[in-house]
Amino acid sequence: MESVVVDTNILFCFFWKNSFTRRLLTTLETKFISPEYALEEINGKKEEIKRKANLTEKEFSEIRKDLATYVDFIPLEEYEDCLKKAASIPDSQDVDFIALALKRKLILWSNDGPLKKQSLAPVLSTKEIMELIS
Repeated sequence: MESVVVDTNILFCFFWKNSFTRRLLTTLETKFISPEYALEEINGKKEEIKRKANLTEKEFSEIRKDLATYVDFIPLEEYEDCLKKAASIPDSQDVDFIALALKRKLILWSNDGPLKKQSLAPVLSTKEIMELIS
């Protein structure tokens, strides 16, 4: 896998210090990208992430900076021409991820079950990613 689009539910796991997902994101020889919209989702869930991962404000900020060294966040302008086609999926929160995957012709890494039901872009779960790299 040369490049993969990463869904926010995967990025949330980056905040758990010893998560397997974090290890994958930091060690695989793969380029990870995500829409800038994912940062809005992370910021919107900041308090919940801090609580669940038992993080201070400072730790959250440091991990958030680290995340940006492993994942390139792509501006909307780069894939907005694919938004209309991607808008046909049921969950509007996932449109940006599908649009980016369409634009770049990439796999989307997500553990969101309903996303697997759409046919616009291939979606692999963490388990499937692990099987692919083993």
